[in-house]
Amino acid sequence: MIIRDQRRRLPSYRFLMVLLPLAVTGIVIFLLTPSTPEDGFVSFFCDAETVRERQNGTFFIGNNVTSFGEGMHQSQVKSRSGKSSCLPTEKIPYGMTLILKDLVPGERYEISVWRNNARNEGELMIDPSWSNPYSGKVSGTSDGEWDELISTLEVPYHSKGGEVKIYVFRSGKTNAFFDDLKVTKIPGNTRPEMALLPTGSVRTLNLVIEEYPYRKLETKCNEAMRRGLLVTGKDDWVKARLEEDKDNLKVKVRLKGNWTDHLMGDKWSLLISVAEGLEWNGMTTFSVQHPATRSYLDEWFFHQWLLNEGLMTPRYDFIQLKINGESKGIFAYEEHFAKQLLESNEPRQGPVLKFVEDGLWEAEEKYSSGNYPDIEDRIHRFIAPEIDPFEEGEILRDGVLNRQFRIARDLMHAYKHDLKPASEIFNLNKVARYYAIVDICKAQHAFIWHNQRLYYNPIFSRMEPIGFNGYTSEGSLNWIKSPFIGYAQNFRYMAPSYKAMMFERLFNDPDFVASYVQALEYFSSEDYLIPFLEALADEVNNRERLIQREWMDYQYDRDMILSEAKKIRMVLFPLRKNSVKAYLGKVKGDKREYQVYNYHCLPVHLLGVGDSPDRLFAFTKDTLLPSYANDFPPEMIKLQAPGTGENVYFEVPGFDTIFSAKILPWEAPGLITPEQKLFSGLELKSNDWYEVNEDLKEVKFRRGIFQIAEDILFPKGYIIRADGGTEIDLIEGAKFISKSRILFNGLESSPIIIRSSDSTGMGLDLLQLPNGQKSEFHFVFFEGLRSLSYKGWELTGAVTVYEAEVLFHNCRFVNNHSEDALNTIRSVYTLSNCYFGYTSSDAFDADFCTGTVDNCYFSHTNNDAMDFSGGTVLVPSAYVEHAGDKGISFGEESKGTVFNVEIKNSRRGIASKDLSQVKVENITLENVKEGLLVYQKKPEYGPGSLEVHAIKHTNVERLYRLQTGSKLVLENEEIEGNR
Repeated sequence: MIIRDQRRRLPSYRFLMVLLPLAVTGIVIFLLTPSTPEDGFVSFFCDAETVRERQNGTFFIGNNVTSFGEGMHQSQVKSRSGKSSCLPTEKIPYGMTLILKDLVPGERYEISVWRNNARNEGELMIDPSWSNPYSGKVSGTSDGEWDELISTLEVPYHSKGGEVKIYVFRSGKTNAFFDDLKVTKIPGNTRPEMALLPTGSVRTLNLVIEEYPYRKLETKCNEAMRRGLLVTGKDDWVKARLEEDKDNLKVKVRLKGNWTDHLMGDKWSLLISVAEGLEWNGMTTFSVQHPATRSYLDEWFFHQWLLNEGLMTPRYDFIQLKINGESKGIFAYEEHFAKQLLESNEPRQGPVLKFVEDGLWEAEEKYSSGNYPDIEDRIHRFIAPEIDPFEEGEILRDGVLNRQFRIARDLMHAYKHDLKPASEIFNLNKVARYYAIVDICKAQHAFIWHNQRLYYNPIFSRMEPIGFNGYTSEGSLNWIKSPFIGYAQNFRYMAPSYKAMMFERLFNDPDFVASYVQALEYFSSEDYLIPFLEALADEVNNRERLIQREWMDYQYDRDMILSEAKKIRMVLFPLRKNSVKAYLGKVKGDKREYQVYNYHCLPVHLLGVGDSPDRLFAFTKDTLLPSYANDFPPEMIKLQAPGTGENVYFEVPGFDTIFSAKILPWEAPGLITPEQKLFSGLELKSNDWYEVNEDLKEVKFRRGIFQIAEDILFPKGYIIRADGGTEIDLIEGAKFISKSRILFNGLESSPIIIRSSDSTGMGLDLLQLPNGQKSEFHFVFFEGLRSLSYKGWELTGAVTVYEAEVLFHNCRFVNNHSEDALNTIRSVYTLSNCYFGYTSSDAFDADFCTGTVDNCYFSHTNNDAMDFSGGTVLVPSAYVEHAGDKGISFGEESKGTVFNVEIKNSRRGIASKDLSQVKVENITLENVKEGLLVYQKKPEYGPGSLEVHAIKHTNVERLYRLQTGSKLVLENEEIEGNR
């Protein structure tokens, strides 16, 4: 080992003769000083008293003329010894520095320095070339205002030597003085013989097993090695005694593990159960195993990360194990799933559950020889297993725990069979953080169904993960090719063996996805990881050194976590030209429609359109667009914005960055039918605003005022009822869609109200009722509603009736923000005593229907009061005023009969076009620009026909207008069109 040294300059010639005797003396002393320090003596020491200027800087000079860097920080304000100390500055926070080179594997050093700082700010840093930097600890020894910082340096055998930088560092905002830096070599060989560890370096357990019980374990081990699999039972336990120092515990022991890697050599994996009323290290049951079965320090680090985030995990660490006094070397111990695990993690006591794996190992053994079916053909191993609790006996004895177990079992059953959304089964925040940590640690072995352990939280009534068994003896489980489990949510295309991991159960829940993405982004950031890794550095180093005592070449991969985090972050962020595609849609009113596809591996939050993120036209609907699933059409949505620009701007949940995608100047190809997405798997359940009676197949709305921000969907086969006094306020884009018969019976004194206080509610849609199932609305008021607009599913009516029979009696349609206040399509309808007012376009639009409009009042419609396209209509009486266009419009071969109609203060009266045939008896026109219109509008049809009798007109600018070929009979006089 050598140090980086700077030789003193030779004195000038004129002082040579004076200093020659001193120089000779110094040379003799220097030559007698050994180049490698003697064991147990101070090797290097700097008291900050002497400083020398050299060509490459200013240095403190220590013993043996050793150079310590950063001598410009010498200060005489405070000192522990002599007159000076080292005071790093805020601008240059590094103080006295020593670099040791050519270190020899096995060497050990003790390093110390004295610090003066009232806030305990200031660090002693050790930065070896073979591992991450780490800091010294406060020794507890003080000298007045000075505290000692101390650390050790051990050169591992796997490093083959190297170098280390030792320095002091100003870590806070206040002055930290340092003095008397000392580096001392520790004497002796640092690596004892394998498995003979120094007393006090690690906890040592001695397992005393009598000859016959030991032979029983040995026989079981030999049997498992022949079978290639360990299958355990209740008769496999043997009695033993566990000794540690002076403690002596009665225990029982059996072999543990399934694969024979747990039984190789003389390092058997053992499960140890302490006698009732006793415990070791706070545990009543734990296992000991070769550290390699869980990939040495990888599993320990995984557990530490979970604990750091408040997630449940068994205790896991390393010990020296002896059997009958003979050392078997270093083992990992792992806590079993007993109530002590819950106590150490501090949750409320509740059952811990697992999927029983006996059938798995039965299948493995059965198919282990010859030509056996592929794993995908043996998926019943996963579907069939039962769900069992740990500590079954206690749960069966305790009534509370027994009831909790039954609830938890139901939740796990729903989880296994995908019967409920993840939010109804899990504490989503905890399971999302757990999944993110597993991804970054590459600990996906924990995801395998028979490794999953779930705790039932009796307070929250949800399941929470318990993390363990993240690795195999080969390290990470490499069958997962994606950088993280949630990549692209392509679980629909997983092989059945992958589906057994149950990933898609979680990732089908948007709330889980949002939490998971945020956790993944947070945990993968260097701002989070580097301080976390540094905080664990000492503990990692200590355990690495312990493992190296037995496995000399072992080295923990300190770069793996940061490397995986970087891979994840590379794909978390979208590509500008491929991740999101945007197409320019149609103009709708004062808004432009955009069709947006997501090809990114994560959901995206769409913000708006524009030329820069600072000047956006926000979309009218806040939208989170799901991620792209491989080999499947991407998700698309149609959105509107009150402007345009070159780009669509979006975010990925959890990121602060705003991304953009260029808008293509044409519409997107293809169509998306969203109706199945809304109704697929829909199950009606009672809630705050209605009650479901499955026996009667009836849904009854409760009386009261309900503000509802979620969709109200009714599949076929029910009767939907409501009485007066019910008010439904649809907000945040909620929809009301029914494929079942509706019977709403309000009263004049107590109507039923369906409205939208924030003007976003998408109205009521009645779709495809079987013949004979007539829906009825009595005294129902529809106010402030919009029409349905969902993923390209666009309707025009605030109330829409499609292929159904319906009666509206004494109903009101007011202030609706839609193309039609009421739109009936291919239906049979009756409107009586209804009022339509203040509509943004047409009041009533009937397309290819048969119906009656009797004694209805239409006022202040921006377009037509009544618009009939195709079908047959009878209007016994009606009153229209302030129509923006026509009072009544007939088109597309309609047949209409109208009696007793008044049209006042409107632009036009009655129009018959495109082969429509209309007869009118007793009509009054007042303050109308054009009274009667007959014409052809669409080329695929012909001219219209209109017959009018008993007409009264006042202040009509033009009584009629006919197109050539059209026919008007006015008071029995036939009039031909002249243009």
